[in-house]
Order: sequence, then C-alpha cells, then structure tokens
Amino acid sequence: MGGCRDLYEFWDDSLAETVCAESDCIINLASKEYSRCIGKHLPPNVWFVTAVFGEHIGGKTVEKGTMCKWRGARWCAIGRLK
Repeated sequence: MGGCRDLYEFWDDSLAETVCAESDCIINLASKEYSRCIGKHLPPNVWFVTAVFGEHIGGKTVEKGTMCKWRGARWCAIGRLK
C-alpha cells in the first residue's frame, strides 16, 4: 500500500473527492470500516445516507451483516450521518 499504515491513510480524501464531484448525496451501503474512508472527509453540504440492515429485537436495532444478502431482508433503516 505504498508505505501507508492502513486503508484510511492510503485513500485519505481521494475517494470522497471523487464521489462528491458527481453528487451531493451519497448512499452508503458499505461496512462501517469502509464507509469511514469517505464519511470523515465529506464537506458539510453533502448528504451521507447510510442503510442499516438488521432486525428489531427487544426494542433495539441489531445489525446483521448477512441481512443485506438476504432476498427477504426484514427492513432497512435509513438515517443521515451529518
């Protein structure tokens, strides 16, 4: 990775700059790990909408990574990060 410690250092703000050049609304379907590559570099005027795939159990949202692969996922909560 060119001497970088991790993927965040490798990508820095280049991913965010690329996606922001095309839109002011980003629909995030990535894992928390990968979405940080973009989310922390977005300007305040850009919407970063994150889908949460999971189940509502006992009054709490329980995220389940495999649910995004299921055809009949029970629900998808959408919220704004910023």
